[in-house]
Amino acid sequence: PRTVKIDGVSNARDVGFFSKKIKQGMIYRAASLDEVTAKGIQDAIYCYGIKTDIDLRMSGEGHEEERSPIPNAKYYSYSGAYYVKSGAELTDPVYQANMAKAFEIFADESNYPIVFHCAIGRDRTGTLAAIVEAFLGASAEDIFADYEVSFFTEAGCRDNADPAMMTAKITEVYDFLVDYSDGNLAENTEKFLLDIGVKQFSLDKFKRIMTKNKGEKQ
Repeated sequence: PRTVKIDGVSNARDVGFFSKKIKQGMIYRAASLDEVTAKGIQDAIYCYGIKTDIDLRMSGEGHEEERSPIPNAKYYSYSGAYYVKSGAELTDPVYQANMAKAFEIFADESNYPIVFHCAIGRDRTGTLAAIVEAFLGASAEDIFADYEVSFFTEAGCRDNADPAMMTAKITEVYDFLVDYSDGNLAENTEKFLLDIGVKQFSLDKFKRIMTKNKGEKQ
């Protein structure tokens, strides 16, 4: 996976990871940005060019300013869903509406590069990443590998959660999408996103922005 080095920020990497289908340098995932250092801010601006910060934590959970620590970055706060059976599951209409808002941001090319994050960058961030990757055509192997990388980071292990138990939870997300309709994983994920309120033209734009053209290298 393509790890991202932003000083003061743990569990950061490119959502494009090692997929042959998804563009790199466009969407990053991470743990909280609250402890980013001055050097880390320079990293975010000059190494990765981050223009948009999507915070998946609940209001008041993070820094009091309710703005991005990355100067001039657009900031959006949408409390994120995590897993299928939780206090903020994928089936909850409130969290579905928030996810739909995030996908509308993904559909605007002027917002890129984008970083989305929660507190430790594993659960809310991992759920959104899995859905993004599934929609864009990543393989099951790549989706699970990207999730599991969190357990090799300081933030991703902060709560001492059992990796096997947590992997079972992301498997529930995968199974939910696989069983959502009668298509393949990407088609079923698209159906889910349409059902929660994402517009078809927004999904089409997002796919054009993030999918590599045939023969394109990075």
